[in-house]
Amino acid sequence: MNIDQLKHVLRAAAGITGQDIFVVVGSQAVLLQYPRLPDVMVMSAEIDMFPLNQPELADLIDGTIGSDSVFHETFGYHADGVGPTTARLPQSWRERAIVLPASAATGGASAVAPDIHDLAVAKLLAGRPKDLDWIAAGLAAGLMTRNGVAGLLPQADATQAEVDLALARLQRLGGASP
Repeated sequence: MNIDQLKHVLRAAAGITGQDIFVVVGSQAVLLQYPRLPDVMVMSAEIDMFPLNQPELADLIDGTIGSDSVFHETFGYHADGVGPTTARLPQSWRERAIVLPASAATGGASAVAPDIHDLAVAKLLAGRPKDLDWIAAGLAAGLMTRNGVAGLLPQADATQAEVDLALARLQRLGGASP
């Protein structure tokens, strides 16, 4: 996935839903902040997204340009219509949100995405191997810091046991401390 493909999906989603502001979460959301990334961070062929003002239209996105759709078969990438609670983000993520402004390339739509540290919190809580690989690559590339992520973990909608487990995962990954 690259930023131009993300813009294409955004343009398609805007055309389908009539909406002009989308929230992008998941691995590819980081493209709004860092358009050039290590390969392991952009391997996914899907963009997790929902319309900010009408999240219920995510099902329309999923059914029209989602996995196994004609769009997916034609271009090799797709959108996954998700909801506002799909990613377990820190409560304050909007304060650090990255905005992709509306343009012709996006069909007049804009996108909002969590900062890389906020995305890492959600990925640590999910704990899947692909998520941990993504975080390790971001740490190794200096795109995020261990302390930056650790400081946000307590703000996530998670139990103390889940936060402790996520912190242990983060410590095992190593990476930059500052």
